[in-house]
Amino acid sequence: MNALLRGALVCVLAGATTPAGIAAQRPAAPDTTWVTIIRSLAYRQNGDSTQQLLFYDAGRRSGAGVPTVVFVHGGGLTSGDRSDPPVGEMCPNFLRAGIACVSVNYRLVSRAPWPAQPDDVASAVAWVIGNVASMGGDPKRVFVFGHSSGCHLVSLIVTDTTYLTRYGRSPRDLAGVVAMGCLLRQVPPAISDSVKLREFFASGRWIYPSLETFRDADPTRHVGPHVPPTLVLVAEAEQLQPPILENARAFADRMREAGRPVDVEVLPNRTHMTALTMMQDPLDPTFMRIVGFIARRHR
Repeated sequence: MNALLRGALVCVLAGATTPAGIAAQRPAAPDTTWVTIIRSLAYRQNGDSTQQLLFYDAGRRSGAGVPTVVFVHGGGLTSGDRSDPPVGEMCPNFLRAGIACVSVNYRLVSRAPWPAQPDDVASAVAWVIGNVASMGGDPKRVFVFGHSSGCHLVSLIVTDTTYLTRYGRSPRDLAGVVAMGCLLRQVPPAISDSVKLREFFASGRWIYPSLETFRDADPTRHVGPHVPPTLVLVAEAEQLQPPILENARAFADRMREAGRPVDVEVLPNRTHMTALTMMQDPLDPTFMRIVGFIARRHR
């Protein structure tokens, strides 16, 4: 059996002593003899206090390279932090499945205008690829996982090659992408008059400084043969407003045209936030689906 899947199975069996006790039992704390939490590693030289990451090390017990997930938080690009709940509880569960985990901060729009956010995430991902081997990880098995606006950021940096290329890397250097809860195709504001539309962007009332910049931030527009295998997850309660599921399917169509592996899955009985918060449970089907995706992917 694949070692990673075996580790995930151990996580499940450890909490499944009785059917009645499965839902109530929480996973045990990580084994501190082999889990090292390295705080506030800067991924950019001379960067500010937000351009840092937390590296949760799952590789030192065996000495073998393990897969690594780079998690990017949401918050509409205006809020959020790598340590805020539920983001702060995300990585320890991956450790229990034998997966190293990195939680990334990036400059919010209050500190730096777009496209500082995808640029920071690309810089962090490039740093992880270049340094993960020294921390017990396998540089050929680095995955990116984003939720909400973090989903948009990871989807953009793996489709638009300009971001990672700037840091000497390519989307092809990644083993896979998990995109949870975001629009993979941009939806313009409901303004039909082109002059007023441009005035809207020029007014500074939105994150993007121009209509052209907004259009260029569309992941579907940049899909090509360079995009890593992608798992798109959509909560049942967020399928229609905005049209996340429709746009995810359009993204998947482009991926298949480019010959790239992609799956789009709707998460039953989940909202935008519970899709993420319930992943803290090692028995959560969404968490297990992501672990399985990681286990099957090798670059």
